[in-house]
Amino acid sequence: MKHEKLKKLVALTLVIGLTLTEMPMLAKAATTNSTITTNPAKLANLTETSVSKPSEVPSNIWKYAYNVDKKFSKNGDFALLLCAVIKKESNFGAGLSGSPSSGDGLMQVEPSTRNAYAAKFKSTYGRTYDHGNLQDQVALGGLIIKEMVDQFGGVYNGLLHYNGGPNWYPGCTDSYGRPILADQYANAVYKTYKNYGGKK
Repeated sequence: MKHEKLKKLVALTLVIGLTLTEMPMLAKAATTNSTITTNPAKLANLTETSVSKPSEVPSNIWKYAYNVDKKFSKNGDFALLLCAVIKKESNFGAGLSGSPSSGDGLMQVEPSTRNAYAAKFKSTYGRTYDHGNLQDQVALGGLIIKEMVDQFGGVYNGLLHYNGGPNWYPGCTDSYGRPILADQYANAVYKTYKNYGGKK
């Protein structure tokens, strides 16, 4: 019985990453039926280490995305989604130069949408939105995407409405009568997100 308990506890160390100095404590607990006390932060971040930066994502973009992920306690998966959106919207910023919409930033949030979310941004992040700040651009885009995912039920549907707006439906058109192809957008971004290791 003790042997089985020890095997289970050793397996647990592989998941939560106990240090070598904590291993003797683990073995003692297994043989004496005592409880184990370890660093709560390790238990809180069980899945955090299972997500790593996709190779094509620039380090600064990953940092911005991961900061937003931590704000919403998503354990890395949301950072993958944000990076997939940034790739599609601005090619990680490289596609902004010379673009007519370069002023809309990494996540291509239009001025009217930025204004509509200004108060929510401040209440969420505790500061006024600064469009010249790349971290704020990703934070605002993340706030909008999270809202769309929560409202419409799932990552794919959230992407449809991040691109097409909350009132999007198949076949709808913009103010110029052009079709809003949010499904094509969502397909492309969702594929990238899954290729990055996205779980939703």
